[in-house]
Amino acid sequence: MEFIGREEESSILEREYGERSSLVIIYGRRRVGKTALIDNFLRDKTDSMYFLATEESVVLNLERFSSSVSGLLGIPGARFPDWESALDAATKYGKTVIAIDEFQYLAQSDPAIPSIFQHAWDTILSKRDVMLILCGSFIGMMERYTLNYSSPLYGRRTASLKLGPLTFSDVCSVSKGVVYRDLVERYAVTGGVPRYMEIMNGSSLEDDVYRHIVSRNGILYEEPLFLLKDEVKDPVNYISILRMIAAGNRKISDIAGRMEVPSNRISPYLSTLIDMGIVERMVPVTENNPERCRNGIYRIKDGLFGFWFSFVYPYKEYLDKGYTSAAMENFRTRFDEAFVSFRFEDVCREIAACELEGYTKTGSYWNKDTEIDVVAVDPDGRRIFAGECMFRREEKVTTKVLELLKAKCSKVRDFEGYSMEYGLFSTSGFDENLKARAEEEGVRLFDLSGSP
Repeated sequence: MEFIGREEESSILEREYGERSSLVIIYGRRRVGKTALIDNFLRDKTDSMYFLATEESVVLNLERFSSSVSGLLGIPGARFPDWESALDAATKYGKTVIAIDEFQYLAQSDPAIPSIFQHAWDTILSKRDVMLILCGSFIGMMERYTLNYSSPLYGRRTASLKLGPLTFSDVCSVSKGVVYRDLVERYAVTGGVPRYMEIMNGSSLEDDVYRHIVSRNGILYEEPLFLLKDEVKDPVNYISILRMIAAGNRKISDIAGRMEVPSNRISPYLSTLIDMGIVERMVPVTENNPERCRNGIYRIKDGLFGFWFSFVYPYKEYLDKGYTSAAMENFRTRFDEAFVSFRFEDVCREIAACELEGYTKTGSYWNKDTEIDVVAVDPDGRRIFAGECMFRREEKVTTKVLELLKAKCSKVRDFEGYSMEYGLFSTSGFDENLKARAEEEGVRLFDLSGSP
C-alpha cells in the first residue's frame, strides 16, 4: 500500500531533522502505519539507520544493533560492549538519524534501558548533530517508558507523535473513481487503519468480510482480542465493556448496570480504552464543561472493534466451529442501517470541520427528546450549523428531510440566541425541489453520490 496522508507528522519530523539535536517519540497502536511513516521520512536521509527491536534478550538485541551501526559506518564486524558505546560510535561523524522501532521490547527485556538511553542522551547525543527516534506500539508501555514523569527519559523529548488512523479525506485522496458510498462502507469497517485497508481491498466488501473477519481462519478474525491482550494484563473486563457498548449501552450507568458492578469500578477500564483509541466519550457539542457533563455517552470509536463486537462476537461460539451463515446473514441485513449509517455521521462531521469556515467546535447534539447528527458552533459569531446525514443507496433526499431538521432545531433550547445554518449530507444525491430550495435559503448540500 502506498504511503498516504501524515502531512502534519511528516512536517514535524522534517522540522526536528533541521535541529542540531532532537529526540522524537512516535507511538500508537499496532497497524496504524508508524513504521511506514519512519520509512518514508528516512528514504532521502543518507546518514540514517533503522533498527527493529525484538522480543529477545537485550544482549541479542545489542548484537543486532551493533551490526546495524557497523553497516552505517562501513566497518564490517564492528561490535560494541554496551548501548552507549554503540550510540557514541554511530553519531561521531556528522548528521545522523537513528530510528529504533518497537523500543518497548528493549525496555521490557532490561528495565535499565530508559536510564541508559537517558544517560547517553544527556552526555553524548544531545551535544551532537543527531536525531534519535524511539518508536513503539504498546501505548501504555511507551508512555510509561518515555513520556511519564517517572520515566528517566521524561523531559528529554523534543517532539512526540501519537499516530492515529488515517482520515476519510486521506483515504479519498488515493481512491479516485471509487464511489463515496463504497469508500464509506470500507472506511466504517477498517476505521482508516492502513494495514486493515490493505487487507480489506478486494473487489467485494462482503467477500472481504467473510474471508478476513468472519471466517475463523481470517487474518482479522481475532484481531481485536490480540490487540487487547497485547495492551492489558486481563482483557476480560475490557471485552465485557466493549460488548455492552456494542449492544447499545452507551451511558456509564447502563454499562455498569448490565455488568452488575458499581460505575466507579469500570471507569479505569473506560479510561484505558479511550487512551488506546478504541472507545471515546462524547458530549453534546454545545457543552461548555465536557468533563463535568452528565449527559456523556460512550461509543466504540475504532472501526474494526465496532464491527467485530457488533457482527462477530455475538456469533463467535458458532464461528469457532466454522458455522458462518447466521453471522453473514446478520451482516447483510443490518450492516447499512445499524452500523455504516452511524459511521457515516463521523465522516460527515469530518467534512463539516474541514469545509465550514469560522466554526470552532464540531460534533453532534442530543438531549432526551432530540438527536442532531452534525452540529458546529461559532461562539463568537453566535452561529450554529446543524446537519442531517442520509446514508442511502438510491432514493434521493427530499425537502421533507430539511423540514424535519429545522423542526428539531426549533425545539432545542441550547440553540436559542444563535443564528442557524443548515446542511444535508447524502450518498444518494438530492432531488430538484430540494436543490432549488437550498439555493434560495442558503442551505449547504454535501453531495456524496459520486466519487472523489
